[in-house]
Amino acid sequence: MIDVLLRTAALTCCLQVVAGCGNDGNGENRPSALLPASRPALKTAPLISEATAKELASKLADFKTGDGSTVGDVLRYAESTRADVFKVSRVSSALDKTSNAVGVGVCYWLGVNRSPLQEYCTIEFSATVNPTSILGPDDGDDSQKLHAGKKAFVEMIDSAMRENCVGDESPACKRYQEKIPPGYVKLSGDYGCDSLESQKARLLYAQGVFVGAIERNTGRATRETEEMSKASAAATVEVSRKHCQPLNGLFKLKRRMRIDGGHAQLVTDSSGSAFWVLE
Repeated sequence: MIDVLLRTAALTCCLQVVAGCGNDGNGENRPSALLPASRPALKTAPLISEATAKELASKLADFKTGDGSTVGDVLRYAESTRADVFKVSRVSSALDKTSNAVGVGVCYWLGVNRSPLQEYCTIEFSATVNPTSILGPDDGDDSQKLHAGKKAFVEMIDSAMRENCVGDESPACKRYQEKIPPGYVKLSGDYGCDSLESQKARLLYAQGVFVGAIERNTGRATRETEEMSKASAAATVEVSRKHCQPLNGLFKLKRRMRIDGGHAQLVTDSSGSAFWVLE
């Protein structure tokens, strides 16, 4: 649980530099996929005392976030609602000798593996030592999401898990990927149009392209059928360009109806925009 923020054992006096780390499955360290490549690492030296590190961790836990909760509240919420894939491992502090800048970072596990080599350390807040104070998050996406509050941080975890689970057939990933709320559909590259008429037009033109391809493959194509196929293909592209767009992600299903050649779904995105999609 989040009490690791205050656990002395987790706040080692070497006070690791906040940097992304992970494992490629063969025991080799690799940069975290969640860590911005341009982010500079703090240098180690001189060391911060254990008492100071503990005080910084306590103040980080109490630091207010954008939704009115605290950093500790957000991390506890994430551990509770995403217990199978997220857990805080420790807090580290480091001092840059050249600028006396202090960084306080949160390391955590993402996924089911809890080995030290599988830690992600992509969250860092700037701080001061004398007096001890937390100034705010760094520019990294993960730090900003934590500072934004519970909803943004949990969405960051979900997004990272979806990316990390691509091609992973482990039970944890399969369970996670299959969590589609009731009344929603998951779309991946499906074309959604602004009206059912636009989708019907696309379907009609696609049939013209299909007929032309069949006749061409069977050696029965004529000049007329070739021209019809080319015109249908051009019309499909034009309708799609003007009235449709590819949809990706979760969409709320509002209506499903049968049409010639299959079924159509009326879906809405998070902003309320409506699209017709062919199954």
